[in-house]
Amino acid sequence: MMLVNYHETSAGPYHELLFIPGRLRLMGRRLFSISKIYVSSEASVRGGIENWGIPKEYAAFVREQHADSSTSYRVLCQGRVLFSATLAPFGPRFPISSALVPLAVAQARNGDLLITRPTARGAARLCRVREIWADATRRLGGNPRTRTRLA
Repeated sequence: MMLVNYHETSAGPYHELLFIPGRLRLMGRRLFSISKIYVSSEASVRGGIENWGIPKEYAAFVREQHADSSTSYRVLCQGRVLFSATLAPFGPRFPISSALVPLAVAQARNGDLLITRPTARGAARLCRVREIWADATRRLGGNPRTRTRLA
């Protein structure tokens, strides 16, 4: 699971919550595949589905900064909270790049297997997870009774 803030893309800036549950068997091959992505941009929804066969859905992203320097995030789809977390960053920012961990992601679309090698660069910080919750029901492709909570 990744929570990402894209500042510059061909679809414009947007937020994203994505799920890559592991390697899945697709057309006889075991490959990483994205089970679901929620994004804050309709342009990203259309582009992800049309160009890469990625199952994107529009969601609202709420970010709340706290006095203790922690930040809470919530992702809502059709008014329902799908994900929430409170994180407390620490230490310096450091650069990140997909070149360090090259990863191929495969999606099945209309009988074809689309393999993408995404590239990204940016900055990150370590953080303490104060609370995290994900609703892993049908919206995430999981068991309707599965819910995850770490605190």
